[in-house]
Amino acid sequence: MSSSAQKTRGTQALDDLIMATNSSSIVSKRSVERLYYPDEPHYFRFFVKKFQRRAPLINRGYHLRLKVIDTLVRRFLQKPSPRKKVIVNLGCGSDVLPWQCEVRYPESCQGVTFVDVDYPDLIQKKRQIVLETPELQGLLETWEVSHDSPIVLKSQKYCQVGCDLRQLATLQTCLDTLFDVPNTEFLFVAEVSITYMDTKGADGVIGWASTLRHAEFCLLEQILPDGPDHPFAHTMLKHFNKLNTQLKSVHRYPTIASQKKRFESLGWPSTESWTLWETWSDDLFMTAAERRALDTVEAFDEWEEFALFASHYFVIVASTPHPEIKGRVSRSLGELDVQSCRTPMSTSGYEAGRGHRRFGAAMLVEAPDGQKFISHSFGQGPNGRPSSEDVYQISDQPVAPSSSREGPSSRVCHTLTDLGSIGVLLAGGRASPSTAFNDCWLSK
Repeated sequence: MSSSAQKTRGTQALDDLIMATNSSSIVSKRSVERLYYPDEPHYFRFFVKKFQRRAPLINRGYHLRLKVIDTLVRRFLQKPSPRKKVIVNLGCGSDVLPWQCEVRYPESCQGVTFVDVDYPDLIQKKRQIVLETPELQGLLETWEVSHDSPIVLKSQKYCQVGCDLRQLATLQTCLDTLFDVPNTEFLFVAEVSITYMDTKGADGVIGWASTLRHAEFCLLEQILPDGPDHPFAHTMLKHFNKLNTQLKSVHRYPTIASQKKRFESLGWPSTESWTLWETWSDDLFMTAAERRALDTVEAFDEWEEFALFASHYFVIVASTPHPEIKGRVSRSLGELDVQSCRTPMSTSGYEAGRGHRRFGAAMLVEAPDGQKFISHSFGQGPNGRPSSEDVYQISDQPVAPSSSREGPSSRVCHTLTDLGSIGVLLAGGRASPSTAFNDCWLSK
């Protein structure tokens, strides 16, 4: 086999793995659609054969992703402009953005065309589902189908382009065929898609889009704010490596600051950016009332994990003309007015089999003989909420194992308050997210 044939086969295998990430993602989005949007038409269901309810943490994370993209697309739709608007979803997979926008913002979608772009094989499968599903076909009104052009489906409101994003000349030709490009305003959306490309190729897509006269680029993908060795980052990267779909751009552009410089160097003079954790508390994306309403859908209090997830994703909106609104930039920790101090510290390995997520619930305890030690109790273990404790010595004297004693039941999310000579007050906590405790215990 020639080297070129081997390369082609290897590239196709990688492309197949990347397309497979759509299957997992779309199942999660379907879970969010069914639980969090009961009063809207459901479109993801046509691309997911069997509904699978995801865990609350996954649901909350995907809900936030969908909400952020929806908000920024809505802002583009509602922005006054004398030009025709086109929204291009790069690496669209089975996303149903055109149908959702048509239902949510019908007036703003008048005269707007949505373009889905992805690998030819995936786009052809999506075309078949769209044409065979009356609820999806209704958006098209009248349409044209092509079997010998990258523009496989064409209608006034919705088009599909089967194009490898490494072939930018083909994509440019398709847009020139469909639209009067100089007099068209584009929004390119890339939600965790071009990060699977080689960084040079992903940069090529961003740089190419900046050459259009009137354009915005919305990129949502992973970052490494505390480096690849942070426990969450390490687990995230390991997950994608195991799937053989490594995240490429995140290593060259690990922070929002580096992403901002990336876009500026590739021809985008104006940018706005947020981590997803920042979007969670920004009224642009969700009001406090909307956030509270989510708790009526399913109980949720995995805030530590949610904060970690959301801090490792970001969204940036770049514009070729300067936007009418003042650009927003996510602040780095170095810019925050937080006092710091240095303290000597040493660490040692902790066997994975013993690890429990104690969530910082530790207290200083004094034994009858006057010896002091730190007790770290309860938390979340590998198989539930343990009633055990970790005991740490704070002197050279060994710590004797504590005898079993009656006390509070297993729990997480409780508080510990040091009352000085009186003791330490444990208050509240919960078992499952819907089972809260109202008891208090005093440890002396």
